Order: sequence, then C-alpha cells, then structure tokens
Amino acid sequence: MSTDDAFEALVKSRYAWGKAGFPERNRYRFLFMFRRKKNIRQDTKIKYLKRAGFILKTEPTWESPF
Repeated sequence: MSTDDAFEALVKSRYAWGKAGFPERNRYRFLFMFRRKKNIRQDTKIKYLKRAGFILKTEPTWESPF
C-alpha cells in the first residue's frame, strides 16, 4: 500500500481517525482536499500515519540521474 493509499484509507475511516485521537475537523479538511485534488504534503501524511499506528515496511529508495 502506498503512502497516498494508506493516508486516504485513514482519512476515509471515521473509526480509525477517531481511534487515533485526531481532531475531526482535520479529517474534514483532508477529505475536502482529497475531493478537490489538492496536494497534501508527504511529511504530513507520514506524520499522521505513524501516529495512527501504521508501520512503514520499506524505506523510499532513490535513483541517481547521473
């Protein structure tokens, strides 16, 4: 599951969001951003996922253009 998919699942699940203890107003803001195709920063997604108990299985890998 990608970071985007995991974050979308978290935001769309009222149960998971509430169980993680996040404010409901933040969930509504992120849902609004998803529906409008607005960009949500990657570090914000990772922060929320980690606080909700998601585990990062693999670190991102980088490839040099040189």
